[in-house]
Amino acid sequence: PICQMVHDEQVLTETKTVGYSPDDEYNIWYNGKLVRGTLNTFNYKKFIGSSWLGFFENYIIPSVEHRIQYNTPITSVTYSADEVLLASETQNFIADKVILTCPVSLLKNNEIQFNPPLPKAKQEALDKVTMWDGFKAFFEFEQKFYPAFIDYVIRPETDGQVSLYDASWGQESDRHVLGLFSVGKPAEAYRNLDDTAFKKRLLTELDVMFEGQATKHYIKHITHSWSSEAYAQGAYISDYAKPKTVSRLQKPVKNTLYFAGDAYTNGLDWGNVHNAVQSASESVLNLLNH
Repeated sequence: PICQMVHDEQVLTETKTVGYSPDDEYNIWYNGKLVRGTLNTFNYKKFIGSSWLGFFENYIIPSVEHRIQYNTPITSVTYSADEVLLASETQNFIADKVILTCPVSLLKNNEIQFNPPLPKAKQEALDKVTMWDGFKAFFEFEQKFYPAFIDYVIRPETDGQVSLYDASWGQESDRHVLGLFSVGKPAEAYRNLDDTAFKKRLLTELDVMFEGQATKHYIKHITHSWSSEAYAQGAYISDYAKPKTVSRLQKPVKNTLYFAGDAYTNGLDWGNVHNAVQSASESVLNLLNH
């Protein structure tokens, strides 16, 4: 949806992407066995030599960067139907209306104090949604021995997700990098291991899948816990949240406080970058209409 984000179809020719082939191998890891298949109709694309961050840096940030104030975390929001006072440790800001885009986890954990407190329906929606832990890792190997994707079967499904993917796929690189994506309880389990224990665990799993190829060809790895980030405190809300609850997360308060981000949507979809962009557009239009 990148054209809709910047209202310019030329962005498609300027942004390098690559699509998967229906014949690319896709595996499922279940009960210690690898079930092999192909991607078939999987139609997602990857950025080449870039990412969503690079896209925003090229097409969104330049027009607004002069208005961004960094390193100023807001600790309290005092609001009425006419005015909003935002307070940080160093200064205050006054506005007629405000769009809050902080992760749901910060509101759930009361990192921002609201005066008056958020309405009951909003608070109940925050209490009902689960913020999944988020943990990622990248392992570099001397050679490729793995397919485009491997999904772990997690039971129950509501516990989260684990996927392995060829992070070098389609890139202009001769390096072999396997990515680990995990959210929910599996991510929490990975996060609670020290680096040595985590490395041993994942290499052992890969060795079982691929007959010892992982340890044999291992070069190095890096990890990142989104749950340990002070201003993230997780990945995104559970895929199994109720749509009606999610839509309540987006609902404005007194036509003064508006909410935008991957979790603050109309309830039809959530958790992705394009959901966050759509949510932002809807919040701005809603604010202007009131």
